[in-house]
Formats: sequence, structure tokens, C-alpha cells
Amino acid sequence: MTPMKTPSASLRRKLDRLYDELSREEFLVKDPLGAIDRSLPCEDLELLSFLIAGLSYGRVESIYGSFSSLLKRLSLIGIRDNGGGLACWLDETSPRQQKILLDRVLSGWVHRLNTARDLRDVLILLGNVRREHTSLAQVFVEASRGLGPENSKAVLVDFCQRLDALGPARKMKPSRRSPVWAGTGASWFYASPSQGSTCKRLLMWLRWMARKDSIDLGLWQDRFPQHRLQEYLFWPVDTHIHKWALQEGITSRRSANWALVEELTEWGRLLCPEDPIRYDFVICQSGMRLFRTRA
Repeated sequence: MTPMKTPSASLRRKLDRLYDELSREEFLVKDPLGAIDRSLPCEDLELLSFLIAGLSYGRVESIYGSFSSLLKRLSLIGIRDNGGGLACWLDETSPRQQKILLDRVLSGWVHRLNTARDLRDVLILLGNVRREHTSLAQVFVEASRGLGPENSKAVLVDFCQRLDALGPARKMKPSRRSPVWAGTGASWFYASPSQGSTCKRLLMWLRWMARKDSIDLGLWQDRFPQHRLQEYLFWPVDTHIHKWALQEGITSRRSANWALVEELTEWGRLLCPEDPIRYDFVICQSGMRLFRTRA
């Protein structure tokens, strides 16, 4: 990889102005995280944010609608209509009973590529996480044990492998007798860097967990005493971030893949070593306004 140039002072000033302008709670209505009741306990916030991050592709209005429909269906089995009590329900309900109840209330739910079966599987996975590790944070702690931020990719791959081991087994390919779309499976919610994709949804969710400001939740900040958790993060690259990086001359890559993620993260570490993806949210919001207007 060609060494990156240090970000210019003018670009730093531009980004700081964007951060001051857009990194405010009022702009959460244009972000998937805005669909979550932030007053809920941390154990529920961790789970609900993981779910909506997995659904975060396409228009934000569609994401909000699918998530709202999900919460309404879950309220039929005793979870509050804002998702409160989800962690408790998973703790107190056996995997077998979870499958029965979720199959019933989620029937017919769909979000683009995701099906009711996908949601059932990922909720059962989350129940297994809580049963065996108490939280997703603890799974990440175990994946990172003995590894510093310089091994961030290996930590992410291990984290995803640990989740794979906790999820329900599933045959994904449709059979000749049933050639209908089988859904994405639970692994859609935690795409691994080993597959070469941008892993945007997983990396965005980790940003929510690691950083704490008016946008990000910072639920995991007390779990990493030896390192700042932000230093493990990679840039969540979507089409708006990619277009902005091309326009600013930060990258010349035309393909959105893991190599682009690493390149932009390296640039982010030059810009702000202690918080390399500080500007992700505001660049994305700025890009949405700019590039959607042009379209």
C-alpha cells in the first residue's frame, strides 16, 4: 500500500466545522440509530443496536419501518413496544421456546433481503450469546484478549467466528423443491473481513459501541482498560463515504472492498490517532445531502 499523505490543515478545519454542525442529537432522525430509545438499559441497547445495524442498508425510512414492525411483533410475546426487556426475555426463554414464539410473531416480516427466519436465527444467536458470555461486549473482549489495536482485523475475524459458533445451523441454498429466497442467515448481521467486503454494518455498530458523544452510545468504553477501544475500529464505508473520499482525493479506489476500508482507516489514524473514525457520521450525513441532491 502506498504511504498516505498527512491530511491538510484546511481539510482538518473543514471536518471540524462539519463535526460541530452535524454531530448533534437532532440529526439522529436521519440515522438508523435514531430509531432506538436511548433511555433503555445498556443490555437492551446493545442487542437492539446490533439488530438495527444489521438492517441498515437502503433508505433510512425503510430501515425505520422494518425495525418498527419488528418491535411491534416482539411486543406480542411480552417485550415492551420500544424493545425494552428483550435481554430479559432472551435470558428467561429457552432456545426451543424462542423458536416457537418467534416463528409465530415474525411470520411475514421482511426487510429487503432479510426474512423472518433471519431475524429468528439472529435473536436465538443473541440469546446464546447472553447465556454463554453475558453480552456481545464480552465476546469481543475474549476475541481481543492478548491482541492490541495493531491486530484489529484478526480481532474482528475472531469475533465473527465466535458468533458463528453460537448461531443456529442453517442450510442457506434453496432446494429444487423450494426455489424461493431462503434469506441471508444470521451471519448477515456480522459480515467478517475475511470475506473481503467492507463489513459496513458491523463496523458502524462497533462505532456505536466504542465511541461516546451526542451520536454514539459508548456502551463498551469501560471494557477495555489497557487500550482505547476506538483504536480497534475500522472506517464503516458506505457509498457516501466512498464518493466523498474520491472527491477529496483521499483514495483512487473505485471498488468498495476491505482494501478501501483499510486505506480510509489509515487516513483516519493520521487525522486523529486516538479516534480514527471520529468524522464518519458527519461525512456520511454531509454526503447524503450532497450526493442525493445531485442525483
